[in-house]
Amino acid sequence: MFLRESLYRLGELSESGNLDDRTADLFQDAMRAALELAKAEADSIRKVADYARKEAELAKKQAIDAEIRRLNKIEDLKAKNISEDLLRGF
Repeated sequence: MFLRESLYRLGELSESGNLDDRTADLFQDAMRAALELAKAEADSIRKVADYARKEAELAKKQAIDAEIRRLNKIEDLKAKNISEDLLRGF
């Protein structure tokens, strides 16, 4: 929106024949400001993407840990049942 408004106003100056060195400077200033805004937005998007990636990795690790705990419980129960069976047999 910022860039659009700036370029619109500069276009008005151009149509009215009021273009001079100051107008060219204003155009360059508008383009620099637009570039800075785009860089800031890109940085913000990059940070959000990095955060989302880290959260996804954490969720994956937590799911793996939960599955390992579940499998360990199953193995512990099997070992306990085998031990009880052996004790009953003696």
